[in-house]
Amino acid sequence: MQYEMNDYNHLYMGFYHLVGEIIKKPNEDVEKWNDSNIIKIDNVNFIFSEELDLVPDKFPQPVIQLEFEVILPWLLKDRCK
Repeated sequence: MQYEMNDYNHLYMGFYHLVGEIIKKPNEDVEKWNDSNIIKIDNVNFIFSEELDLVPDKFPQPVIQLEFEVILPWLLKDRCK
């Protein structure tokens, strides 16, 4: 997904499904995008979640979701319409 934030930056988000389990969580009582759950690498934020979206019916189990978000500058001269 892509969202225009202003004339210069866009927020990109996405997710991947992975086969596996989350063994240890930072905190059971916080929302998934809480700072204690976020893995930051440069300007990219990652989280692992058991809240799943759009998992195919025949996807192997157990399954978790890796979500990411990044804000990138818009570099093209013409803006998207």
